[in-house]
Amino acid sequence: MEYIYKLGNRAVSFTDVRSGICITKNNPHTTGNPLHLTNGAFARAVGGGHIFMEVIEEKAPTAEELLAKKEEQLSNLDVLTASEEEMSQFTRNEIMEKFSFIDDDDEAKAVKYSKKAEAIKFLISIRDDYELDN
Repeated sequence: MEYIYKLGNRAVSFTDVRSGICITKNNPHTTGNPLHLTNGAFARAVGGGHIFMEVIEEKAPTAEELLAKKEEQLSNLDVLTASEEEMSQFTRNEIMEKFSFIDDDDEAKAVKYSKKAEAIKFLISIRDDYELDN
């Protein structure tokens, strides 16, 4: 959450000497902390209408933004150097698509594992063989 403190209609400026904050018409004060709750001068100024505050809440990312971010992460994933933790963020199918360069036998072995973590460990153990071939 972000707090923006601006001057009221009749105020020319607001200065809090203790905190060193000065607010003018052209210079609002932006902070992540609610100063009106922790600073008496701000609390009195907000209560008296000398300054007012706007609260800007961070918007939650949309489903499209999350999907685009995941697709970008997947496209940037280098399976020859990625850690187990990095690969575990993706589905088994997405990981197998990135490992499309492995032999059919190794792919069948990886698919046999019932848990994704086991399949990832297997793929990490065999990827060095393919790294040397390329």
